[in-house]
Amino acid sequence: MSFHVAFFRGINVGGHHLIKMEALRKLHESLGFEDVQSVLQSGNIVFRAKSATSKQLEEAFEKEFGFRSAVILRSAKDLRAAADAHPFPPDDEHKPNWVAFAFFEEAVPAKARAALDAYDGPEQVAYGKREIFLYFSEGMGRSKLPLKGDCTVRNWNTVAKLLELAS
Repeated sequence: MSFHVAFFRGINVGGHHLIKMEALRKLHESLGFEDVQSVLQSGNIVFRAKSATSKQLEEAFEKEFGFRSAVILRSAKDLRAAADAHPFPPDDEHKPNWVAFAFFEEAVPAKARAALDAYDGPEQVAYGKREIFLYFSEGMGRSKLPLKGDCTVRNWNTVAKLLELAS
């Protein structure tokens, strides 16, 4: 069994699609997953399993809660590799809560790259295999960064906590 991290999209954001993390943990336990833990109220779940798929989690979620939430799934190993590859890690220049990852289920789509390449803003952007590495130099809330495609964004602090739980 290995650790996995599930990022649920579009729940508990702006008062919409409210899901208690206890209920989300119970859903994962009902699927036979072990050591299920949640981080924050925004749909971050760490668990151990022999195998898991985004489709499996999306279908179970929809059956339980009555609406669909896209799930981006990473093994703990893949999440660690993404964190290690981030070109803007927290340091004296980069504030940890302004360092972020945009996670995609598959490879970063061409439309996402094209939109970011055409954007002339203050943010720093680099590409990984299935993620976009970001630094919001003026804060995430002020950004006009045009993220295209089905992705979910998490800041460095959240990813670090997930990695801590998954180790």
